Amino acid sequence: MAATPVTAETLKDHEERLRIIEKASIEREQQVKELYTLMGKIEQMVADIREDIEALKMRPANRWEQLIGYLIAAIVGAAVAFIAQGFAK
Repeated sequence: MAATPVTAETLKDHEERLRIIEKASIEREQQVKELYTLMGKIEQMVADIREDIEALKMRPANRWEQLIGYLIAAIVGAAVAFIAQGFAK
């Protein structure tokens, strides 16, 4: 296999190819940086969504606790009223 002769034209062609590759490499590097930034934002959004879901999960439990509190207050109120009636006689 014969070696390709090195001429000014082939050197210019190789230089142009290198410039194209370097430009593409720089563009890819910038794209990767942008993807990492976007990935960080997405991770934060997922964390925020998890917090919101946990808060929503707790809401029904808080409602039950509030209902139990009302029931206890009603029972205590009824007991106090019953006792007060006994003293009123």
